[in-house]
Amino acid sequence: MAHMQTFDGPFMPGAGPSVRLRAVAFIEAPSETLADELAAAGSEIIQRLDGMVIAAFGSAEAALRTCASLPGDARVGLSCGDVLYENGALHGLPVIEASRLRDIATPGQILCAARLVRAGDLPAASFRSVGSIAIRGLVAALPVCEMLRTG
Repeated sequence: MAHMQTFDGPFMPGAGPSVRLRAVAFIEAPSETLADELAAAGSEIIQRLDGMVIAAFGSAEAALRTCASLPGDARVGLSCGDVLYENGALHGLPVIEASRLRDIATPGQILCAARLVRAGDLPAASFRSVGSIAIRGLVAALPVCEMLRTG
C-alpha cells in the first residue's frame, strides 16, 4: 500500500485567493442530494451546477473512497494538484483535467488522473490503466486510470 498523502487545510471563504493541494472531482449524477452526501463525507462543495457538483477533497484516498460509493450511473472525473480558490471557484490544471475526464466518462465510469491513484491508498486491483489520453486544452497527454467498482 502507498503512503496516504494528506493535502493542505480547508479553503477559507472570504479570506481572499488561496492555493491549496487538493483532489478535485467533477461529478455528474441524477441525484438531488449529491452535494449533501458529498459534504457529509467530508468534501468541500465548491460549486453546484444543474446535475453536477464540483468538490474538493483533503486527500486522494478520501476522494477515491467517496467517489467509489457514488450512484452507479454517476460520471466522474478526478485529478489532484495545486488549485487556486478565488471568488468561490477553483482554478488550475487539476480542475481542467477533472472537468475533461468527466466530459469523456460514460455513465457509471470514474476516470482518474494516474497521479491521483498513486497518491491514494487503495489496492491497485481497484483500477485499470486507460493509457494516456489527449485532453483538450492541454499540451501533453494525461495518463488515466479507471476505477473499477466492486459492488
